[in-house]
Amino acid sequence: MRYSPLDKINFFITTYGKLFASILKIPNWLPFLILALFQAAGLLAFSKFYMGGLNQVLFPVLSKIFPPAIFHYPQYYLALPAIYSGYSAFILGPTVWVIMSAVAVYKLGGYKKGIKHTFGGGLDRAFKSYLPLFLFWIIETVIVFAVLWILTIALKDYVAGSPRVKFMFEYGFQLFAYIFSAFLLFTIPGIVISGKKLGGALKGSIRLCGSNFFLTYFIIAIPASAGAMIDLFVSGFSSQIITLFNPELVAVLLYIRIGLGIFINLFIYGAAVFVYDEMSESR
Repeated sequence: MRYSPLDKINFFITTYGKLFASILKIPNWLPFLILALFQAAGLLAFSKFYMGGLNQVLFPVLSKIFPPAIFHYPQYYLALPAIYSGYSAFILGPTVWVIMSAVAVYKLGGYKKGIKHTFGGGLDRAFKSYLPLFLFWIIETVIVFAVLWILTIALKDYVAGSPRVKFMFEYGFQLFAYIFSAFLLFTIPGIVISGKKLGGALKGSIRLCGSNFFLTYFIIAIPASAGAMIDLFVSGFSSQIITLFNPELVAVLLYIRIGLGIFINLFIYGAAVFVYDEMSESR
């Protein structure tokens, strides 16, 4: 069966309707909630690094990265978005994120078929597939960071402009990077649901995206844009937030981003699972 553009639009709308309904089913997004709890715990620790035992653990590490002046209030909140981003990307990324994204895909695959997959079954599948999932995380991270870095270097004169101009260009960079993420989107479903090896899952993801590019791109771009705008706003306007408002508002916005991220992930990976199940079987 071949899907016409209208069929794909209808499928996209139907899929989002089912995902909105799944918000009421906590087990479907429980893996992303667990990830968010790790993110929030890390943000809290970095926000309060000066307290008790945290000072002895975190300060020696942070002091090797940032100059002494940054650790004075309220300057520290200028660095907090970058510190949290590094923690989320490079500490949680290859560990909690890899495992929980696999569990979520496993459970959402069951939800698509009307089967109740257990959380424990998802963990078992995630640990058994950890190596290819970890290698995929490295590949995706390197590609996305390389694309963003190249764009930033190539257009550094524009990015270095006013905060508003910088925000617009960096948001455009994110939209461009989503193109590469789109071609990789179905790799985790291929590994977790179909049991493919990394190479086969990557090839299958590229083919499936190539046949359904705009559908796949908007699966990522629509929900991810909401999170990207908060990320870019906090990182780009943190000095204005600290000057004009309470410096701790920076942390508050990051907590909001973490909470929103639960449902951003649900819609991205939920839709990816639905498209993978529907379109890959139709090929």
